[in-house]
Amino acid sequence: MPRSKPIRVIGVVGGIGSGKSFFAQTLAKRKNLVIVNADAVGHALLERPEIRDRIHARFGDGVLTADGNINRRALGQLVFGETSAHAAAKSDLEAIVHPSLAAELHRQILEARAAGQAEAIILDAAILLEAGWRKFCDAVVMIDTPPEQRWQRVQATRGWSRSEFEAREANQLSIAEKRAAADYIVSNVGTEEEVAQQCLQVWNRITDETR
Repeated sequence: MPRSKPIRVIGVVGGIGSGKSFFAQTLAKRKNLVIVNADAVGHALLERPEIRDRIHARFGDGVLTADGNINRRALGQLVFGETSAHAAAKSDLEAIVHPSLAAELHRQILEARAAGQAEAIILDAAILLEAGWRKFCDAVVMIDTPPEQRWQRVQATRGWSRSEFEAREANQLSIAEKRAAADYIVSNVGTEEEVAQQCLQVWNRITDETR
């Protein structure tokens, strides 16, 4: 029997290091999902010659590794900060990358819907709200995690300094704005089992309300 509605898209947002992937992975263990990860798509786009060349032309040799690929850490230091130069660099980088990124995210969503196999599509995108990608989503879930917990996580997993963490965080919507924009909130406080239970409860609410 054909579906009466397209497969729903659930967007996941949160502060840096909040555990957005945990939400997606928790549900994926129990449900038939397609996960569209904007970070992974963005990293792949940086390897496209036409995008890499435009970034190189704008930012110079300092953003290239020895083998000619984009050094994302070096690029991040140029675009994440409080000065007008940082703001201009960030705007220029977004103009280069975001059109292709949005197009690829949309393509993957359409492909998953056309396949018709998944129970839902999870769009894991740190800047989902800032970039205007909420239009792709039927519901948005925020993973709300205390800032100190998030900082410790990115320090351990990404090797960021505190100033780097704060600079990148300052270039996203505030946590309060994300809470206000979300349809559902998962509080990432407690044991993994407790947080996983919240994820499943949110899933049940979304699927009940969007049938």
